[in-house]
Amino acid sequence: MVDDRGRATRPGYPSDSCGLPKPGGLAAIKELTPVGSTEHRIALSDDQIYELSHCRPAYRPATTGTAALASLSAGSVFCRFSATEFVGTSSTTETFDGLPPAPDCDAVATEVASTIYVDRPTNEERLLTVELDGCRRVIADGYAPMQASDELLVSFR
Repeated sequence: MVDDRGRATRPGYPSDSCGLPKPGGLAAIKELTPVGSTEHRIALSDDQIYELSHCRPAYRPATTGTAALASLSAGSVFCRFSATEFVGTSSTTETFDGLPPAPDCDAVATEVASTIYVDRPTNEERLLTVELDGCRRVIADGYAPMQASDELLVSFR
């Protein structure tokens, strides 16, 4: 925030000498009229991205297996990749249980979303990848690919 003399101050919640919030001060701040703003973007390290989203921003293709996955509980924040380049994160509240097995397919996905999940039988962290184009599969590391539903894919758009 900048005052009428051009002096900048870092805004914060008003508090009293004990550190407790002062509702009257906050009400006064809410009455101020904004005249402009500047956005400052801060790049996060790979570790910070993982801490915030539980996804790895370095692309790694999923490893397919042959065993069917009985149940899958995965996080809701996914790292997004265009080709193999990290382009950000997205969230979904869709479930991954009950998806049918994916048919054979040779199309290459150029847009994918991935996250880390804990495999229930082994209690290990594994990668879950959703192909947003190409074969449009859901691949949990070490398990047979499943076919992504249209509803699931729409939730990533």
